[in-house]
Amino acid sequence: MITPLLAIALLNSTVQEAPQGDSTTINVGSETIVTPWPASTGNWENLPTVSIGGANYIVHPSGDLGPRVTGPNGWKAVKEKFGGIAADPNRPFRVQVFIISDVLLLNDINADPMRRRSTFFNQQIAEIKQALALTRAAARVATNGLDIQYTLSTDDDILISREDAGGPKAMVFGGGAYPASNLSRELIQNYIPPYVNEQKFESDDPTYRGPFDAIWVIHPGLSSGFARSDHNGVPVTTVPFYTISENAAPGGLANFLFEVWRKDLSDNEYGWQPKILLPDIYNLPSEPMVGAALDTQPVNSITGARMSWPGVPVVVGRDPNEGGIYFSPNEKAVADRFSQSSMQQGSPVQYTRANSGGKSPLALLSPDSAAPAIPNEADAVGGVLPIKLRNVGDFQISQADGIFKIKREGVGSRGRAVIAERSFKPIVPGSGVKTISFELRTSDRVAVQEPYSLGMATSAGVLSFPVSDPMMPGLNDQWKKFSFALPEGVQIMSIWFGPSKDAQFSGRYQNGAQNLEMRGLKFGNDPVTDNGFDDSFLNLCRQMRQISGPLTGDEWSKLEPKIEKGNAIEQLYALHVLNHRAYPGALEKVFPLARSASDTLAPYAIGAIKKMETLESVEALKTVVMRGPFEVNYKMAAQAMWGDPFLSTRDVIDRLSVLRSWRLRKTSIDLIPDDKNAQILLVSAIQDFNPIVRLTVVNRLDPNHELSARRMLFVAVNDYSEDVRLAAGLKLIDCEIPGLRSEAIRVIRDENIRIRRQILYKIKANPDAKYRDVLQLAMIDTNPEVLKIALEAWQVFPDDVEPGEIQTAFATKDDGVMIALLNMAKAKKVTIPEATLTTASGMSDAVKQALANYRG
Repeated sequence: MITPLLAIALLNSTVQEAPQGDSTTINVGSETIVTPWPASTGNWENLPTVSIGGANYIVHPSGDLGPRVTGPNGWKAVKEKFGGIAADPNRPFRVQVFIISDVLLLNDINADPMRRRSTFFNQQIAEIKQALALTRAAARVATNGLDIQYTLSTDDDILISREDAGGPKAMVFGGGAYPASNLSRELIQNYIPPYVNEQKFESDDPTYRGPFDAIWVIHPGLSSGFARSDHNGVPVTTVPFYTISENAAPGGLANFLFEVWRKDLSDNEYGWQPKILLPDIYNLPSEPMVGAALDTQPVNSITGARMSWPGVPVVVGRDPNEGGIYFSPNEKAVADRFSQSSMQQGSPVQYTRANSGGKSPLALLSPDSAAPAIPNEADAVGGVLPIKLRNVGDFQISQADGIFKIKREGVGSRGRAVIAERSFKPIVPGSGVKTISFELRTSDRVAVQEPYSLGMATSAGVLSFPVSDPMMPGLNDQWKKFSFALPEGVQIMSIWFGPSKDAQFSGRYQNGAQNLEMRGLKFGNDPVTDNGFDDSFLNLCRQMRQISGPLTGDEWSKLEPKIEKGNAIEQLYALHVLNHRAYPGALEKVFPLARSASDTLAPYAIGAIKKMETLESVEALKTVVMRGPFEVNYKMAAQAMWGDPFLSTRDVIDRLSVLRSWRLRKTSIDLIPDDKNAQILLVSAIQDFNPIVRLTVVNRLDPNHELSARRMLFVAVNDYSEDVRLAAGLKLIDCEIPGLRSEAIRVIRDENIRIRRQILYKIKANPDAKYRDVLQLAMIDTNPEVLKIALEAWQVFPDDVEPGEIQTAFATKDDGVMIALLNMAKAKKVTIPEATLTTASGMSDAVKQALANYRG
């Protein structure tokens, strides 16, 4: 959970940042991070190039033309230059980074249940901090001194979110609009605001809480996209860690965050404007993976889609949408595209398109260009693979006595075990070869039904080309043979074993290590096989799920044995049916699963009990709320009982209010009934260290209850959260307690302009004579924007307005204030002094029009 100790701001660090050989020391917040420079994947510096118009361009293994070589590339450039570039204190770029370390997503879009629990441990937190450090280094090098300064906040309170197929669309990287996940909406709309201030606020601790130039939310949730939005005009990006870094090259997360930063700096797609001048940025392309298309236009590891972002150079080469068509560069356009000025503006590139006619694209370029020599690599001979083992992410692979031993660690679906790969030439099977075959076994019964895949990376830049999904290996000593058809017309650059792309969004049934063995991997012409996956019971559950109405006794008799003694997957599918078709007789069998430690089964067991809607089922859910024993149990049961008066009892409220989870403490506030004891219970929680809980409390306090009003007066002045102070101010203007009213309305003089604006907007939207003293106090404000809103509120005031109440506006020379004054005076029949009218006659046309309306 977020605490003041975990919310770390970068103020004036005294630690010297400096390169140290293959690593460097970089500050992230007040922490000093020692991070290794990402290692090249081995081929970037040695790729062949071709000279066109005096400039050198990289040539891909496929023959496509790549980016222009302008000097040391990628992290090598950052490593060489970082030590000589000091951070410019006059050019800070402040980023609030939230790290949400525990997420459970439940998906009920179709007939299949989907549970995705993903977590950050110390290893992943360290990786994130190193990526932030590298991003800071790259930004400084790219801008010759601009300094990213982080405020870092970490929250380990499990976030439970239900995904759905509907809801508003969110723009995601990859060039398309996809359904915004509930997780992204929850983080952007409900989570971020209480932590982020629009205006600086001096609190007792030294934490910097705003304003910020950008907000990044890094989370482990396996959600389908990199959502971007804004909060009060500040760009917000939610970054799904495992999706980003799965299959990533060294420095993959830092590469992505660097591109996010560049987009934050230059993109006004959502209406925000950079708070600093755009620096001169030159391109620092991501390090390529072996076998991937070597361009600066990244490939989404899930969809395979090209990510086309303004300001990022596009590869000059194969049209990704039309095979066989190439872009032949106009030399001036290419030169302009890679210049600093065009990069800042994100100007488009003009290409001349030409049909390759079966020739190399290089033949379509200028006459003086010649295809460079590409290093030779031996082809696969006799169907034998050129074995080259490499570990990516959470996988380890080794070979002994013809058997590949594959070990999978971790909690997500990140990485793969590379078995064979080439740098320049594709892996070419022997003549007539149509299939790839192998044998697979495991001693782990859960691993049998996880969606593993044999995949291929191609020279066209496709990172994931699964040819099997899922596979059911043999158990223990039983080898299971598989044979899959090879894709036609694809240049295979590597072959790997790992989770399929679908596994990104299905989660793991069992965390920790899993061991599999593979043998006999070869090209051949064997008959194609299926995976032998027995899904007859799962199909039965899918059919039952589609039927409406309560479950019958006969149907229950088919589910009961699996709920009692089936494996985790069978239990999950059976519970999924009960989530949609009630069967009260299942309570005895389901209740133990609702209190189990399985975060796969417990949520669906609780959902099945909720569906029963009997007195016994309600009592069962309350038992889970009271006794847990685990956080997932507490949270899911409380969520299921939401709105049920059976939960709004003192024992439940007291129990939830003392748990470590701030989300459950918030639930305890929501459950307090509106009775004579409510305000006492609410005030007791006003000092909770989580601003979201405090905001929930303030929104329920009564400004005409003396104890509550006095606590809100303290909060309105002292709370470090802008949203909490605003909520208190909006309440206090309704305080009518003698002796407190004069003090309460002083919230309209808060030093924060956003709070003053929002209070006046409330009065304007809800005109009432009781706000006269608030508006009178607002008229001494020196900010033109605040005066304008105050005058607009006077215009709809239900009683007459006296000239003396608004006389501070008579001397204005601001167009907006003058127009509001004239409009108000016209509506309320207030006489304005001639001196003010004379001033208005010499102002803008809009003011002159308002003056004419006033006089007319």
